[in-house]
Amino acid sequence: MFAPGIEFRTRTAGRKTVAESDGGKRNRYFFAILPNERSPRTLIPIQSGSCTRRALQQIQVFATGAKAAKLMLQVVSAVGVLPTIAKTLDVSSDRGSSLFDKVAQLTGRPDVCFAVTFGTPSGYRKLTITAMLPDGEPVAFVKVPMATEAIARVEHEGEMLQALSRTALVNCIPRVLFRGEWNGQTVLCISAGPAEASSMRFGAGHRAFLEKLWSVQPAARDGESLVSEVAARLTAAMGPHTESAMPAGEALERVRLKLKGVKISCGLSHGDFAPWNLRMGEKGMFAFDWEAAECDQPTLWDIAHFDTQLVTLLGHKSRYHETAGGMDSAHELYLLYLLHSIAGASLESGAASKQVGDRVRLLTNALRN
Repeated sequence: MFAPGIEFRTRTAGRKTVAESDGGKRNRYFFAILPNERSPRTLIPIQSGSCTRRALQQIQVFATGAKAAKLMLQVVSAVGVLPTIAKTLDVSSDRGSSLFDKVAQLTGRPDVCFAVTFGTPSGYRKLTITAMLPDGEPVAFVKVPMATEAIARVEHEGEMLQALSRTALVNCIPRVLFRGEWNGQTVLCISAGPAEASSMRFGAGHRAFLEKLWSVQPAARDGESLVSEVAARLTAAMGPHTESAMPAGEALERVRLKLKGVKISCGLSHGDFAPWNLRMGEKGMFAFDWEAAECDQPTLWDIAHFDTQLVTLLGHKSRYHETAGGMDSAHELYLLYLLHSIAGASLESGAASKQVGDRVRLLTNALRN
């Protein structure tokens, strides 16, 4: 993955796993393997303390146990003993042969160090590399598909970012540094953007960004056709009897009646509008991760997604109706978003997954209102 076309030999030396190429050892990168060598999820750079700390900060965890483990790793890193308690990886290769070297060339910074994250196992799994300066400041992110289905998503994100660079959103999105194939692999490399985190609560900055996004390609869609589209997506994801099953059938029937003859305000949707994909810059909100961006989607769906992610992953109280208050057909579009999201989660993680279960519970509760 790091040096396409080069075969690495590995050997174990104490707690260290050493990877050696057949070429000269001109470039070397050192990592701690987390959580373990058999099931690696993250490679944390250990040649720079600042990079180690920043890489640990960027690990997204939501469960209580995972948060505790992350805190422990941050403490261990702060006292400089992470390499002694974790398996480590030493990657050596000829200069210019690895993907790391390619990213260093793209950023113009030969002194960058890297953190590597292996996505959640699924048909859409991707490897993500964060390129950082020695002081820990990110300068670029790289995505490499690890599954066939993920290739289209990464390619779509590159296309979307380049198209949006010609709109009013140009200062609100990453720059594409490279997109295409490199040594037989699909690669997308983008700039890092601002470092300040977004608020976890939907506010004026989020709304201003979305209003700018919706203005890129505004449209009005017939409510009935939108409901039919979501119903077809549900059937494709979960089977032919989904529409008649509770609570999906009840929700679809209610939305069909309420949106009959209604025009829905639609536009470009980010698709994964959530705090961890957002930053605050000098010119307002800055958004990453455009893989799921789609045109002609209800404008309220990005608000619904933001709320749903906080509720299901962080246990926050829903503020959707407070945020969307006064907007046309807000409740019906929330029900429709949940159905659309259930279909997407089923396709990605399976009908029995926690993601689907969480959204079904939200849908059941919403139907009581």
